[in-house]
Amino acid sequence: GGVSNFFTRLLQGGEELRITEKKDGGIEWDMADFEGMYFPTWIPYGYTLTEAESFSGYKCVLYKDKAGNAIRYYIYLDNQSLAVDNEEIETTPVYLHDSWGKCITKEDSISVVWEDAEFIYIVRGPLEERTQIINMAEEAERVSAEE
Repeated sequence: GGVSNFFTRLLQGGEELRITEKKDGGIEWDMADFEGMYFPTWIPYGYTLTEAESFSGYKCVLYKDKAGNAIRYYIYLDNQSLAVDNEEIETTPVYLHDSWGKCITKEDSISVVWEDAEFIYIVRGPLEERTQIINMAEEAERVSAEE
């Protein structure tokens, strides 16, 4: 049921993110929207990309599994400073993409945070997926114009 293949333009924060729904129910979009940014090349087994949105100042890509568990991938533009909830968190350093990042655990969630000269990246998901969340951050690759 439903439209098998359609083209949507999300206009949010003055920025376009081109998204296409495929016949298999997955989502694909124009990777040019992520040019110069790190983007996941690997996601944990059982998870599929369900949503991608662009807001003023950041992009958010949502992956879910059949049980409804969610992994969110954030790209903050303009390398702005982020407010982080420091209450009852555990932080460990993690080396990603030629720089030191942080692995932050709070209650039942984990976030891996790193930055480059332009952007701040966060992969956030359930604590039980800790190894996979770190791997997802490690396996992210910069999107180049040639692709």
